[in-house]
Amino acid sequence: MLDLSTNFMGLELDNPIIVGSSGLTDSTEKIIQLEKDGAGAVVLKSIFEEEVTMEYEQLLQEEPEDSGREEFLDYLDLRIRENRISSYVQLIKESKKSTSIPIIASINCSNPYEWLSFAKEVENAGADALELNIYNPPSNPKNKSSITEKRYIDILSSVKNKISIPVALKISPYFTEFMYSLCHISKSGADGIVMFNKYYSPDIDIDALKITSSNITNNNDYSQALRWTAIASGIINTDICASKGINDSKTIIKMLLAGASAVQIVSALYKNESSTFIPKLIDEIQTWMKSHNFTSISDFKGILSQKNTSNPTLYERVQFMKYYSS
Repeated sequence: MLDLSTNFMGLELDNPIIVGSSGLTDSTEKIIQLEKDGAGAVVLKSIFEEEVTMEYEQLLQEEPEDSGREEFLDYLDLRIRENRISSYVQLIKESKKSTSIPIIASINCSNPYEWLSFAKEVENAGADALELNIYNPPSNPKNKSSITEKRYIDILSSVKNKISIPVALKISPYFTEFMYSLCHISKSGADGIVMFNKYYSPDIDIDALKITSSNITNNNDYSQALRWTAIASGIINTDICASKGINDSKTIIKMLLAGASAVQIVSALYKNESSTFIPKLIDEIQTWMKSHNFTSISDFKGILSQKNTSNPTLYERVQFMKYYSS
């Protein structure tokens, strides 16, 4: 019998398919259905630090200037946070009560201190783990590269000191020395690293002459995650979850061969019904395993990582040149 179970951050998953943070995971009903469809785990829709800030600023503008300003500001800040946090905590409790798959909470943040108390409430509510989705695009010309890394480490360390459940860091590839930073993050206590988060992607409508968004991933988006999963899996002692561009079973298998413990899918589930798509992914992975005489994920996980391949330079960028040279 084929065994698709895998371990990510100490969490036992029936299979490596995790439904990532999105509108697909924002209610107990949806999570119950995803478990029925075969998801190995879910990451709840993130609570966004910037959403709380925006709501605060909007309500602030609506308040008369002559109101009791200081007391109002304190009340407003407290009310917004309590409403959002209490709703999120309730979602965790209901999801844990109604399902048996791991429930991973998610915070989208940029501040190392803002969400410490919330992280504790997430743990108390019963979340199996916490994913910190840190957005910090390198768009400020005044910031040194070391500042980017320090922000990740500060947020991770602050949260790890506050809670005991596993903490994953969902990161971007925007580091000057990527592997150095990844090793530093791993040594700083990350239980899992998710590569990579997807920033809002701007596009331009040339007819309407306006900026639009382009956020659904395509079939080529996985290559960067594949490269760094393969390189990092033989170096760091932290579990890796591959994300971005995971649109079919072949890509899932590739990530596992490269050394990932699990994958996150989102865009593919917006394009396909989860009730048929997730079982299809599982069936195709099993069929591939049978064809190669593998009986478990552990039989082939990481066998094509950079550490285990006979030609490790194949994962290095210089190999790109061989296709264009004589």
